[in-house]
Amino acid sequence: MLKFVPRYFLFLLIFCGLAAFWIIFSAQRTNSISWLFIHEKQESEGTVSSTEINSTSKIEPVTSESVSKTPLRIHPNKSETSHQPSKKVVIFAATKYFSQRIQDAAFMDLCHQTTKDYCRITDDFRELNSSDAVIFHYRNYPTQMMSSNETERRKEESIWRHPIRPIILMTQESPISDDLSRVQSDLINWTMTYRQNSDIWYPYAHLVRREQEQKVDFEAIWAMKNHNKTASWLVSNCETSNHRLKLGKKIREIGLSIDIYGACGLSIPNCPSGMACAVSTLKPYKFYMAFENANCKQYVTEKFFEALRSRISVPIVISRRFYKNVAPAESFIAVDDFSNLKDFVAHVIRVSNDKALYLKYHEWRQIYEVKLGDDEGTGMCELCRRLQYPIDSSKIYKDLASWYRNDDTCDQSIALRFFDIPSDPGS
Repeated sequence: MLKFVPRYFLFLLIFCGLAAFWIIFSAQRTNSISWLFIHEKQESEGTVSSTEINSTSKIEPVTSESVSKTPLRIHPNKSETSHQPSKKVVIFAATKYFSQRIQDAAFMDLCHQTTKDYCRITDDFRELNSSDAVIFHYRNYPTQMMSSNETERRKEESIWRHPIRPIILMTQESPISDDLSRVQSDLINWTMTYRQNSDIWYPYAHLVRREQEQKVDFEAIWAMKNHNKTASWLVSNCETSNHRLKLGKKIREIGLSIDIYGACGLSIPNCPSGMACAVSTLKPYKFYMAFENANCKQYVTEKFFEALRSRISVPIVISRRFYKNVAPAESFIAVDDFSNLKDFVAHVIRVSNDKALYLKYHEWRQIYEVKLGDDEGTGMCELCRRLQYPIDSSKIYKDLASWYRNDDTCDQSIALRFFDIPSDPGS
């Protein structure tokens, strides 16, 4: 019997070594899968399917190894997002989404089939009491829930409250448009917004990291650009409190060629507003003025992501700090990277005329791809997944407005700093 002891210990050592390796590998894999982080209801922009310059490749959520070495938000790994469901889930839609009913077809279309099989959305009031969550869209928030009569308001709230059924507030608007101040305290359990610190992340779009580095035809990108067309801008909301149109026109006066389309500029020939045909007009431009209507943390809409995706352009934004953790630093140019507009314009013109410099702003395409709409880690798909797990009914927002907008969330005065005009950062 003793002669087998060494062999027994040898097998034991091998087994322990393999187990330790698997634990370390699994932990590193879980920690390595990350995500980055689309909209402006007043502005329509054309979309097309992804580019002819990349071949199809399998993709996964972005990792923290960004082109710019920017730390990114941690994304649930594949084992979490493709888990086997333990129960059926029903989400009750207490409001519409603007004028649209909140239904499976529109809000769960991009979810994995497994998610669609166990999760559904209903607005049938007969199913309220058996539902697993209640969701409100802020713009459609019921007026009776805002009654100044506390008895009346509490009576209305009691319809929705349940100890193990979270009440969720959804919005993709910035705090400038929707400050969430109309929602009373002690009601909302979860938030569902574009902000990365929301309970459910609901971005307009985000970047995902390819499983393998993709070969990109940089010559094709350079060849598709008309070297007499520098920057384009499709904009229809002409009066915004961040003075973006005024800033764009000032930049044009200094010497950057910008063709403005939409209600604030030229009409796109034979192209109804918002149609994909806009892409053929905008794609030859090297840059796109992706100025949002609000300068707020992580408020990044389709104008930025479509510049990257369908127009194969370099987005120009007002301020870099609002794009932290959203996209690689070398994928866009920010006006406030420069102390004055003259230097900014000179840089953009230099990049436009220098092939090597310009193509550096497209190197991210080798590693990332733009993901439009929801996936298993965002929006309704993620909400369905979360509802599979025990609910912390003790979590509640005492002051949603303060959570959504604090002193450094938004700054509408950035453009005015280039004009020598007194400004109010919060306006």
